[in-house]
Amino acid sequence: MGKLWKILAVVMVYVLAGLLVVPAMAADRRGAKAGAKAGAKAGAKAGAKAGAKTAKKGTQMTPEQRANIQKLKADVADIKSGSQVTQAQKDALAADLKDMAKGATKPSEASVKQLSQDLSAAIASGNISPEDKAKLIKDVSAVMTSANISEEKLNKTVEDAKAILIASGVTKESAQLVAQDLKAIAAEAKKNFPSRP
Repeated sequence: MGKLWKILAVVMVYVLAGLLVVPAMAADRRGAKAGAKAGAKAGAKAGAKAGAKTAKKGTQMTPEQRANIQKLKADVADIKSGSQVTQAQKDALAADLKDMAKGATKPSEASVKQLSQDLSAAIASGNISPEDKAKLIKDVSAVMTSANISEEKLNKTVEDAKAILIASGVTKESAQLVAQDLKAIAAEAKKNFPSRP
């Protein structure tokens, strides 16, 4: 009877998150442990979806920013799960990340390079769906342009990126490195943001 309640809880998480219940049915075959894991992943995805909305609110993207996001999506799509990330892929990702932040709030090259290395390693070590990669890119781009957003929104966005990575099979340590890199870049952006009298 306890197993049935766990399966029902997983189904409810999927229904509330607006996801298909097919993975919950598969969890029934794999047992309660797999059902619990699927429920955790669905919860992380729901949190990531909320974070993407949070990052999106109140910001209008320029055509240049939209183009930069497309470049980031292409960079991330080139990094395959379980593959060795080449230096060229890391360099392309770093260049496109740096292009996201224009003007006085541009982060240092060292911090962007560190994010590029940690993010590409995390993506290669996990099994991130194209949908989750798109959400991750939204979170990363929100941080790269975060000089004028609240600390609360920033923390939520970083935590959502971390949750996406962990839910996709990336180790907590690797996800934490990416989160630290994002926070360092946000701190630089805030420090470089021109103060208003």
